[in-house]
Amino acid sequence: KGFTVETCTTAVKSSAETPQFQGLNTGQKVQYGGKELCTRVVGNELKQVCGASCEKSCKVVMETYDADLIKQVGFGLDENDYQRMIRICQRNCGYQCTKSGKASDFVVPYRR
Repeated sequence: KGFTVETCTTAVKSSAETPQFQGLNTGQKVQYGGKELCTRVVGNELKQVCGASCEKSCKVVMETYDADLIKQVGFGLDENDYQRMIRICQRNCGYQCTKSGKASDFVVPYRR
């Protein structure tokens, strides 16, 4: 036995947060983002498995978002903001992951 954790994340621009978007549940919001990135980790300790899955998923989604932003507007996120978003994502993800149940959702709003 053990634990399998699959973490799916996406980044959505604030301009996409229309009233229609706000009416979606969190799972639909992840799918709406278009670039859903999922990470699966298997292990024996739930907290460690959650941490590893969340760490990887949050880093990859922010790397992808930042690269897309650079392509679109010529510059990416400020390094402090970039690292802050990764930390917030990892913390919220890890917290939600260790809760009981099959699936948990969380949203990290960020506007600057």
